[in-house]
Amino acid sequence: MVDLKLKPTTYAPISHSLRKIRLKELRASIRRKEAEIRATRREVEAVRSGKRDDALIRSRSTALAALTRSDDKSVKEEDVSADDKGESVKQKLLTLLENISSMKFATPFRTPVLPEEVPTYATIIRKPMDLSTITSQVEDGTITTRYQVMKAIMLLCKNATTFNPPDTEFHNSAIKLRDHAIHEADAIFGPLPLKEHEKSAQRSRPKM
Repeated sequence: MVDLKLKPTTYAPISHSLRKIRLKELRASIRRKEAEIRATRREVEAVRSGKRDDALIRSRSTALAALTRSDDKSVKEEDVSADDKGESVKQKLLTLLENISSMKFATPFRTPVLPEEVPTYATIIRKPMDLSTITSQVEDGTITTRYQVMKAIMLLCKNATTFNPPDTEFHNSAIKLRDHAIHEADAIFGPLPLKEHEKSAQRSRPKM
């Protein structure tokens, strides 16, 4: 903080009252500047982490969305097994979510993104999703099938890869979470049958 104390002098041409007013104005100005500096520092950190290049994010959003598209073969509703019904499936879904949430790379996705921490998030991501929300929806019966859980997880991953540019920590973690979720779902519920054209698409799909 700048020291604005003025020492009395017989040569000061301004009155005491005017001096106090000016000091008050200068102190207010300093507080505003310090607030701007703090905000700038936060912005710098956000840019370094890849969260503020909105123009780049928007231009790439279409391509990035393909990474976790909702028509992924692993979450097609018509492929849901007949065994994925009844009360027992609820515990399987909760186990699936617990296994996913326990992974280190799932840490950023366990709870909702807070507006005060990432102000621009809501302007880019229209349908936010996180693991705690998915778990709550399973517990209250809003989500009841493997398909619905996987669709919600794919939305979560799509949001993360859309908002965070490639080669950033959050972007890469979202891809790991997506792949792990598919693996865990197959382990708990059994692999889904693939049609011949889907098998061909799988072979031609580039590996991440």
